[in-house]
Amino acid sequence: HQLVANLLDNAGRHSPDGGTVTVVARRAGDRTVLEVTDDGPGIAPDDRAHVFERFSTGGADGSGGTGLGLAIARWVTQLHGGRIEVAETDRPGQGCRIRATIPEGTPA
Repeated sequence: HQLVANLLDNAGRHSPDGGTVTVVARRAGDRTVLEVTDDGPGIAPDDRAHVFERFSTGGADGSGGTGLGLAIARWVTQLHGGRIEVAETDRPGQGCRIRATIPEGTPA
């Protein structure tokens, strides 16, 4: 629950007014893949490794929060034996897609 809440909050905060946040969940073998995509400015490739660190606000556009949401999302994902990453969007250079992969049998 905390993972989904944090990813949705982050995507909503970084999307422009009237923007779209898309959530997709799918099975991939013995794992569940959750992707949350927004219409925001995206995350520069150089910043992607750091956005999951505590207090990282991800860029200089001033739209960041406390820098804890994605850090907590990473912590929750890792607690369940999964991984989380910034993935490429269907529109390179536009928007952001966060992908979390969690093993089957992880409690909700």
